[in-house]
Amino acid sequence: MNCPSCGSNKMKTLPVIYGSGNTDRSSISFSKRSVRTGSGRRQTKLAASASPPRGPSLILSLLGMLIVFLLAKWAIGKVAPLAVPSLHGQAMEVWLRFNSLLPIAVAGLIFIFGLLLYSAKRKKHAVRMNEWQNTWMCLQCGGMWK
Repeated sequence: MNCPSCGSNKMKTLPVIYGSGNTDRSSISFSKRSVRTGSGRRQTKLAASASPPRGPSLILSLLGMLIVFLLAKWAIGKVAPLAVPSLHGQAMEVWLRFNSLLPIAVAGLIFIFGLLLYSAKRKKHAVRMNEWQNTWMCLQCGGMWK
C-alpha cells in the first residue's frame, strides 16, 4: 500500500500515530522529610494532529438544558401576568390550577429534547470515531485518506 499523493510507503493509521506519540510519566522522589509523587503526559505535535474527535459532553448538555429552562421560566414569568387579566371564569380556574405545573412541564420537555439532542450527538461521534480509526496518514507528505 502506497500513499496516493506521493507514492511513499511510510504511512500509519491515525490511532497508531496518536498512540505512539503519547507517553505517560510518573515519578516518585524521596527525601529525608517527604515523599513526592508526580505524573505527566507528553505528546508530540504529530500525535496532537492525529488526535481522536472529542465526544459530546453530558455535563455541558445538562448545563445547556438548565440555562434554557431558566430562560423559559423567566419568559413565562414576563408573559403570564400580561395574559392573566384577560382570562375570565373557567379559563381563570384552569390557569390557576395548571400555573404551578407549567414550569415542571417545560422542564420535562426541555429535558426530553436535550436527551434526544445528546443521543444524536453520540451517534454522530460514533461515526466520526469510525472514520478516524480508518484514516491513514502519510508520514512523508502528510496526506490523509480513508
